[in-house]
Amino acid sequence: MRSDLLAAVDAFDRVIAAARELIDPAVLDPVATTVRQVRERAGYLGDTLVAAVAGGTGSGKSSLINALAGEEVARSGGMRPTTGKPLGWIPANPEPGLVRLLDDLGVEERVGQDLHPWLALLDLPDTDSVVADHRHTVEALLPRVDLVLWVIDPEKYQDRVLHSRYLQPLAAYHRQFVFVLNQIDRLAPGTVDDLVSDLRQTLVADGIPEPTIVTVAADPDVGPPIGIDDLVAVLEDKADVKEVVYGKLATDLREAAKTLTSLPEFSGGTGFEASWNEARDEAARLLASGDRRRAVARLDGFVDSVAGQAGGGVAAVIRQEVTPDSVAEAVEVAYEASGAYRTPAPVPAPGWARPVRWVALVAAVAAVVWGIDSLRAGRDLLWPVVVTLLSVAVWAGVGVWVSSYRSRATRRLLAQHREELIEPIARLLDTHLGKRLRGVLRRRAGATAAATELDLALAELERRLGVG
Repeated sequence: MRSDLLAAVDAFDRVIAAARELIDPAVLDPVATTVRQVRERAGYLGDTLVAAVAGGTGSGKSSLINALAGEEVARSGGMRPTTGKPLGWIPANPEPGLVRLLDDLGVEERVGQDLHPWLALLDLPDTDSVVADHRHTVEALLPRVDLVLWVIDPEKYQDRVLHSRYLQPLAAYHRQFVFVLNQIDRLAPGTVDDLVSDLRQTLVADGIPEPTIVTVAADPDVGPPIGIDDLVAVLEDKADVKEVVYGKLATDLREAAKTLTSLPEFSGGTGFEASWNEARDEAARLLASGDRRRAVARLDGFVDSVAGQAGGGVAAVIRQEVTPDSVAEAVEVAYEASGAYRTPAPVPAPGWARPVRWVALVAAVAAVVWGIDSLRAGRDLLWPVVVTLLSVAVWAGVGVWVSSYRSRATRRLLAQHREELIEPIARLLDTHLGKRLRGVLRRRAGATAAATELDLALAELERRLGVG
């Protein structure tokens, strides 16, 4: 099972590494800290159950530890707050991993015991302490232990601070919670079951299904402690440290994974290739026709669209690496390098057109001379006039046809020239813009793929733990 946990941690490290450049450090660093703590905690794993004893002022935490120990190891009393620093009641011959964990948690005061060598208890500062440092100590230690014994005063079991500050935010760790209703000797006969039922309903409302509740009197006014053997039996049932610890660490990783994968950086693809090809080709056509302004606007709009779809840190990286200036520069490079600024030479007239027009012109001149001679000689002018008109018509008609032919041919040549420019311009745009965009999106895809592998690793770990 440890190998499954470490496989999940390794998968998480890959996600963090892949997302490092895409996600705001303020968001990513707390997740990375959780993963690092899980890896460190995995190095502390052993056979000892580390349980924190938490509760409000006067709930009897220290008295409970003393009752479990059979002697006074934790100072108890009515002053607020009594417990200032965490106290560790630990096996007399502690495992090296347990020592490292206590060092890491800052538990300096330790009392050795041989009564329950599988159990280590930490007496935490009061959860409702007026001393801010005490509250911070509790909040820092709770997520890092194997089990939490919530010691509850029957007069303050509905305390708002306990439920809103601790139980509700930490409900995801409910498998590691045991609730100890202390001081039952002060309750009226027959009221314990009703109070337990009411407490259970409140805990379920906090998000803690099927809470384990043990009733005790750790320091009754008369007689020995009550219910301690029942509590020990519950702890022995939960003494499968590996299941408890692994379950908690798996929960830590799953909660961190939810935080990470809920970000827009992991929200899926942008359909980049199809939309890029469309935008690139349209810009290439505009450039081929010489319209650089509209080409820049089209590509700049596309980059904004991709950034908007990607969202989060990916959008910021896209706009850092593909700025409006870089878009304009890429368009200018593609325009100049492709030769789109050049236009083809006009199409010449067919070779036969000029001789035909010259012949028609010569014929018209000859017909005019013929007509003048005929007029002087008194002959009929019909044929000279006909030949003159036909010659002028041929000369003019061929000229009009040649002009139209050249205009149509030039337009076809220009259209062909522009069409031939589209592919090289598109390649240049792909080189100078497409690759940059793909680079960012590949990093995003890599992070998403790593997140998928993480989900599979967590699912396997949870399957081994029997979770879900």
